[in-house]
Amino acid sequence: MSVDRSSRFVAAWAAGPRTATLAERVVQTTRQRTAGQAGVAWISDGWDAYEPIITETYWDRVPREGNGRSWTVLRPVPGVRLTQVVKHRRRRRLVAVVVRAPIGEVAAQPYTVHIERLNGTLRDRLACLTRKTHAFAKDVALWDAAVGLALFEHNWLRPHPALRLPLPLPDHGRRYQVHRRGLLTFLHQADVPPTNNASERSLRPSVVHRKVTGGFRSEVFAQGYAALRTVTDTARKRGHDVFVRLLHAAGPVLPITTHYGVALP
Repeated sequence: MSVDRSSRFVAAWAAGPRTATLAERVVQTTRQRTAGQAGVAWISDGWDAYEPIITETYWDRVPREGNGRSWTVLRPVPGVRLTQVVKHRRRRRLVAVVVRAPIGEVAAQPYTVHIERLNGTLRDRLACLTRKTHAFAKDVALWDAAVGLALFEHNWLRPHPALRLPLPLPDHGRRYQVHRRGLLTFLHQADVPPTNNASERSLRPSVVHRKVTGGFRSEVFAQGYAALRTVTDTARKRGHDVFVRLLHAAGPVLPITTHYGVALP
């Protein structure tokens, strides 16, 4: 699998036994999908098959003419580099990491952390990629289809937080200066709290109700519950009787008297 580090785009991938043919498919497909088939910087593990395949793939045929005949000359593509990260282990424990550059100079960030993170993400999303599992694909075509759909979703549908663009600064300066007067209201009015803890506590019963019941099946019941919570919470905060306020909100037609001794119109 080859991934463009700056855009997180998966340019090519191939599945099968780890042979030189597998690496050749990935390298050739990557060059065909590169703009202008230009040379790129490769970063990989210490597999020896990459160096000869990259060297053979990145050549351009340049036509030449002279003495009444024509021929082509192979010219290496500029900008091709290969940096390999070799991990040495002893009894399954990492003891050393060696960085080498078989082609060109060493990359500025020579480690394969991006591709390793993507491999781990694919194993989490696809059960057929999980090691030691019974959810393996029973057909090669199904396995390729599952991985292809996952990579398609990674390339074209999933938003990547690393690619977020910074928001432009407002024309009038810092953003908080617009709301600075409202943010510091508690300094001038003693009855205004400096935090929104009261609002958060008021939302807690509704959140618990949603988690316990699984939500509402109709928009009408959701609006009714919201209106009921609005009346009851407002009455409690103002020190009023909740039942009396509910009767006022319901608007009874006939005058009634509650057991509290309050006559309602």
